[in-house]
Amino acid sequence: MSNELEILSNDLEIYLRGFQDALGKKDVAEAIRYLNEMKKEVEENLEFLTHVYAPEKPLESDSR
Repeated sequence: MSNELEILSNDLEIYLRGFQDALGKKDVAEAIRYLNEMKKEVEENLEFLTHVYAPEKPLESDSR
């Protein structure tokens, strides 16, 4: 796995654990903050990662 993907994966795992902890505490506002951080992290990295690792390659689900 590329270094960029590994870093993104680690970041998302941290946010996911925070999200799950917040849900366990029934802190919906905190859970939403974690979801927003995950969304921001994906949006910031997705265009770059797609361009570098999967240029113009359709998703397998799109080939049906």
